[in-house]
Amino acid sequence: MDNVVIILNYNDYRTTCNLINKIKNYLEIDKIVVIDNKSTNDSLKILKKYISEKIHVIESEDNKGYAYGNNVGIRYAIQKFNTEYITIANPDVIFENSTIREMKKFLKQNLDVAAVNTKIKNIKGQYEPGGTNIPTIKEDFKSMFLLNEIFKKKEINNFNEEYVNYQILFGCFFMIRSKVIEQIGMFDERTFLFGEERILGYKIKSIGMRQVTLNNLECIHEHSKSINKNISNLASKYKILYDSRLIYYKEYLNINKLSLYMFYILRSMSLGEKYIYVLVKNLIH
Repeated sequence: MDNVVIILNYNDYRTTCNLINKIKNYLEIDKIVVIDNKSTNDSLKILKKYISEKIHVIESEDNKGYAYGNNVGIRYAIQKFNTEYITIANPDVIFENSTIREMKKFLKQNLDVAAVNTKIKNIKGQYEPGGTNIPTIKEDFKSMFLLNEIFKKKEINNFNEEYVNYQILFGCFFMIRSKVIEQIGMFDERTFLFGEERILGYKIKSIGMRQVTLNNLECIHEHSKSINKNISNLASKYKILYDSRLIYYKEYLNINKLSLYMFYILRSMSLGEKYIYVLVKNLIH
């Protein structure tokens, strides 16, 4: 078995069904595994209608987030199909059969590369990079405040280059070697949402392998469509993000107590800022 696509659904069966209908006849995809992450609507019932030899639909025991749900699918794909490659695809992405073919080709030709993805086109038709590098603690702390968005330096894109090495690949759509994701212990299930890409990148870097964005390929991503349907409050999103960062700081970076103390203070200030921002925005509108 060459390639299995993993799609994680939570309360968004319409978007998931659209993706299934788009890719179900792709020749470069051997199997599609859809995980319903304990939806509270009719998602599982509707998705089960797609069950076939090629499409497998399974239900997670609980909704424990992105990392946990995708790990359910990854374990299933490896144990049942012994697949060489795993492709993670958010329900709100669009990609072509030829894109999968070229991603596999690149991995076959570059054995030191653990994972690949593509540049990303947003719904405005603008291109975005497929990844980034692991930020420093100082950069992380600065990014916790909305004011930083005004003053931060604009990232220079490398779209003119055929491919770019990144320490972090954005998780909406990427392909990874199944042996690698097994070796590094898959996604860290202590994260619920956000931050799991960084931990994955840290683990891949620690075993001396690369991650690459192929700029001659693209996917379309309706950013945060699924997230916004399920986590509407700005402060709630940031709290989940900071919970994931705390796991990264403590379990992987082993940052000192002073830096950890600073993080706790800045987290409280940042969440307060988000509450005030939403309050003012609602009053204005």
